[in-house]
Amino acid sequence: MSSVSRRLFITALATAGLVLAGLGTGPMPPTAAEEVETAVRISDAAWARSDVATLDGLLAERYVHADGLGRVLRRADWLLDAGKPRNVAITSADLAVRVQGLVAVVTGSDVIATPATSEQRRFTQVWIKRGASWQRAAFRAAPLAGALRSAAIAAAP
Repeated sequence: MSSVSRRLFITALATAGLVLAGLGTGPMPPTAAEEVETAVRISDAAWARSDVATLDGLLAERYVHADGLGRVLRRADWLLDAGKPRNVAITSADLAVRVQGLVAVVTGSDVIATPATSEQRRFTQVWIKRGASWQRAAFRAAPLAGALRSAAIAAAP
């Protein structure tokens, strides 16, 4: 084999190797933390549009919800409340997702805005892995300190 033929053969072989190596590439599968963050965002959007069917699939069977007003609702009662029509936008920030096995804890803050009001709060959520999907098992929200003062002033006679 001549040196030219050998170079062409090596070039062709190298090119084929690069092409074949590229076939296995593509987007990496999401991490568990990314899966949970996606579920949180889907849940927020579903709540804002009162989409009970989507929320129903995202909640664990024994879900407990403690809101910023101190109310504690079980799954059925919270879904009933979530189904009420609302005109809100919800924007989450500084989400932190910590996954340990089949359990994830999410902390963050959000703003819930209506045409008339705006509420800022911090929250903690617990998500559990069931089969191939994540379900929210618990939620706790608390108004931010400034929001508490605003609520107290608004409630004063």
